[in-house]
Amino acid sequence: MVDDRIENRNQTRHDFLTSIEYILDHPANRSKLRKGVIINIASEGFGVYILDQLNRGQKIIIKNGLPAGYQLAAVCWIRQETSHFCRAGLKLLKSTPENTS
Repeated sequence: MVDDRIENRNQTRHDFLTSIEYILDHPANRSKLRKGVIINIASEGFGVYILDQLNRGQKIIIKNGLPAGYQLAAVCWIRQETSHFCRAGLKLLKSTPENTS
């Protein structure tokens, strides 16, 4: 079964295979660096494989891996692919240079 949230896109996605490191946008969770693999990208968001189960609307700060530098993104959709990883669609919200430290 195809997830309509994945297929009903307003933008063209482009293949873009790269690893990223990110933290959760919450003061209590900013010390744990997490990893993911971006599989496609568009001007307003990207698809990614991650190990963590995030929630819709949850925000992350991408520390490296995107050409635009540090970014704030929000989870639009997420689904468990296997017992080890999830696939998610994230929307880029804004650049966050103040979070570079």
